Amino acid sequence: MIWITTPCLVALQYFSADKPIFSFFERNPRNFGISLCILALAFPILTWGFDLIFDFFAKRFRVRKSQDTEDLGGM
Repeated sequence: MIWITTPCLVALQYFSADKPIFSFFERNPRNFGISLCILALAFPILTWGFDLIFDFFAKRFRVRKSQDTEDLGGM
């Protein structure tokens, strides 16, 4: 459900604002549909990228921590 609602909410926030944020981007129904498509694709890609980064750092710190405990346990 969050995959559907987040792009819609972000697009609605921009298109319902009193003043346009970007002067070169007209607020009309066609651009609203385009922005929904872009946001619907960008949100899962960004989530996947952040998940990869998080997993990388989580595995890296777990390896260091387990090596430290092994060294202390061997004394």
